[in-house]
Amino acid sequence: MCDTYGHGAACARNHTLEQLTTADRRSRLGVCGLEMERASDHPQLPATIRHHHTRLDLSMAEITLPSRVFMIGVPGSRWSGIAQNIEDNIPEFNTSDRTPDKAYYHHSFSGHLGAYFGTGWDYDTSLDAANLDRPYGHTRGTRIHKSHEWAYCLDDIHARYPQDWIMLVYRPDLSAYAWWHEAGGFTIKYPDYLPYYRDSINMLAEITKMNNAIFAFSQKHDLAWHHISSNWIEATFGRAVEPTVRLPDTLVCCLKP
Repeated sequence: MCDTYGHGAACARNHTLEQLTTADRRSRLGVCGLEMERASDHPQLPATIRHHHTRLDLSMAEITLPSRVFMIGVPGSRWSGIAQNIEDNIPEFNTSDRTPDKAYYHHSFSGHLGAYFGTGWDYDTSLDAANLDRPYGHTRGTRIHKSHEWAYCLDDIHARYPQDWIMLVYRPDLSAYAWWHEAGGFTIKYPDYLPYYRDSINMLAEITKMNNAIFAFSQKHDLAWHHISSNWIEATFGRAVEPTVRLPDTLVCCLKP
């Protein structure tokens, strides 16, 4: 199970309620000409992010997509919309995990579509290939596997699936927390957040810990963060796909072999 590999270490950094209130003391981080807020309790966050000024190479040879893309972001990061935008516009992606029972809609958005892996959910966090493939009607094409909790075992994913990709999504703690509540919070029908996250205080604590773990991994592998854009999608996946929604406070990066 995923928890065996990293969750215990992350849980050792449990935030008390008093510590969580420090998230209200906001520091400013200049990103690509924008002033981007982040919580001041992100010890892993570098003083600067190697970001949009890193030129994207659009002249590369044709990109061969992997069998799997492990996608990790915190609740409220809007990662689901990013995943759907890519899957819906690049035919090589396998969406056979999308069934009527695996869908949740809010506002004008198809909030959640397809399989999500998590503790107490239909598909647990085990990294065994059989568990990863279980939601799909077939295994042809590239599958995007989505889990919040895999933020705690990114090293293990990289070690076990070295030829596959890891895509990370970042949104500041409080922005993600607020959007998750706006999308329904604990009334979200699919997946059910209550068993693992329990209450709003613990949800904010988990968002903070997950973002810390995501940044630590990106820093370890010297990954460049970018806003989601048609250029980034083309440089990463080989197809120019226009994002359906502009997300000025959300960043993405991808680790490839």
